[in-house]
Amino acid sequence: EIINAFNTQKITPTFNKTYDTANSLLQAESDLKNLLTTKDLKRMIPNGLINKPNWVINTMRNSRADKFLSNLKLSTWKNDNFIEFLQTNENNTINWLKTKEGSIEWHKKFYALLSLDNTQNKNRYNTQSYAVILANIPLILTTDLQYMRGSECYFKSQNEQTGYALTFAHPDLYKDANPVIKKTLTTLGVREVNEEALIENI
Repeated sequence: EIINAFNTQKITPTFNKTYDTANSLLQAESDLKNLLTTKDLKRMIPNGLINKPNWVINTMRNSRADKFLSNLKLSTWKNDNFIEFLQTNENNTINWLKTKEGSIEWHKKFYALLSLDNTQNKNRYNTQSYAVILANIPLILTTDLQYMRGSECYFKSQNEQTGYALTFAHPDLYKDANPVIKKTLTTLGVREVNEEALIENI
């Protein structure tokens, strides 16, 4: 039977252009597949669930290939599962983020996923933005490539005041005025520098 063959033999195409058994592959939204590597998945998937987790190939929604994949024994890993990982252990989250070595492009994709500005992206947290529920976790990449809570960080401007002990979100994240990224950082708690902030940090 064809379905059984794809489930148990290494003939199902993967996201990284290899082949594996369908019962060892994960299905997810394309933005999550583009964000997380197989090494990331090994950190996040509970031991014993899948030994060598990998993404299944992307397909066009409702295409023949998509309908065929829906008949296979693929495990589903949703954005909600990723958010659970971020929430479960703060140290694990920070250590994982550090493996990204301060990559600005990767962090932009990360913050874009947290925004979920598309109202079609429903989630069990009953909010359009995951950033709302992650504000207390150190997810902000700073100018010195550390991670801080948004409430501890500020947006850096050209007219930045000197002589104050302020921590800035990395300016390369928002210097191109991407409204989605800046909105996510704001939702996570990052603020503009104002008189109140300067007084707080005297």
